[in-house]
Amino acid sequence: MQNFLFFQIQAQEKTMLVDQISARVGHHIILESDIKREYAEIQAAGMLVDECDVFRSLFSNYLLLAKASLDSVTVSEEEVETDLNRRMEFVIHQVGSKKKIEEIYGKPLHLFKEEIREEVRDQLIMKTMSQKVAEGIKVTPREVKDFFEEMSESERPYYSTEVSVAQIVRFPQPSKRQKEKVVRRLLDFRSQILSGEDFGKIAQAHSMDPSAIHNQGILGFVQRGQTAPEYESAALRLKVGEISLPTQTAFGYHIIRLIEQRGNQFNTQHILLIPEPEEKDIQDAEVFLEKLRRDILAEKISFQEAAQTHSEDERTAYNGGFFRDNKEGREYVSVEEIPPLLFFTLDTLEVGTITPPLGYTRGDGRQALRILYYKDKIPAHAASLSLDYNRFHNIVLKNKRKKFLEEWLQQVREEVYVYISTDYDSCPLDSGEDKN
Repeated sequence: MQNFLFFQIQAQEKTMLVDQISARVGHHIILESDIKREYAEIQAAGMLVDECDVFRSLFSNYLLLAKASLDSVTVSEEEVETDLNRRMEFVIHQVGSKKKIEEIYGKPLHLFKEEIREEVRDQLIMKTMSQKVAEGIKVTPREVKDFFEEMSESERPYYSTEVSVAQIVRFPQPSKRQKEKVVRRLLDFRSQILSGEDFGKIAQAHSMDPSAIHNQGILGFVQRGQTAPEYESAALRLKVGEISLPTQTAFGYHIIRLIEQRGNQFNTQHILLIPEPEEKDIQDAEVFLEKLRRDILAEKISFQEAAQTHSEDERTAYNGGFFRDNKEGREYVSVEEIPPLLFFTLDTLEVGTITPPLGYTRGDGRQALRILYYKDKIPAHAASLSLDYNRFHNIVLKNKRKKFLEEWLQQVREEVYVYISTDYDSCPLDSGEDKN
């Protein structure tokens, strides 16, 4: 599921198939095109599956959602937002930058997020429901040992070098003078437009929203609640054709023109400017991090506590600053998965080092400073129980929970309306044992 966001980018240009209903689970419908599309995307990722595997996955997911609805299992908006932000960071890392994603879609990243919000919500509900069902399932050391010993030498994986590394990130805050400079510039743009200059051409030339190059700052129709609250409030106070005064959001400062409103939908055009921090602002962030580093070294506070309290990187702060493996959620991360700049930095450090503040550019293009804690390193090695017990414990636990969940889903079918076309009625829910 981790890669669904990246595959959506590839899927945008696929030709739609003529649909027929392959299955109905409660009020959810699985279309033939859903199966074909997902099958093509998984094949493109190099995974060996057949269409029956894809159908089984979709069918099981909808059974989970149907049962969750019956049992009133939900997730909070905060959980959805946190997961969306984490996925955005993952996709930015895969694609290269926030700017590239916005160029692909021709829209700001926050609108792209809104388009996948309900899909992410469903995935979180499925995860919550499956955890609730299988939360009592445990495994013993004997089960882990037996599983490992049943694998032949050729079946046992070889693991690349892994590191345990954490960070505390701070963004230099632009000074009041820089913010006022941006506001004055937007007011000048506004005066030019009111005097007859073309809004779109100014947006193309000066807006710091990357999509403006393609769309002249026009965002298209969005629902209420899909833009920053301050942006929506300013836009909906306007009459059609009016241009707002500079409005601040978490993204920067905007001037906004209301193009059209249709009930709860509205279409706007905007110019975005982002205040740049000055040298003093950067120095202030550096001083803050250096003091924090000294407190950590003096054992006045742990690195993990400092990260949870002070780091401004949402993806790692709640983990105590630690990077996590995307697939398994482990604290140890393969050196093949970490950003190149971080890899080269670690290559110059000794294990146990806490660095002084280092400047870097994030995947979303923002300038930041951070201190790094290089906690541990595991050299490349053939799988062994002594080094990889937790890995194999998780695999055995995953297999045991999967088997229990599949048996449970067979029972759920008795509680939910189910229709399966003859093309897929022979596909079993049992998907076999996972060795990875």
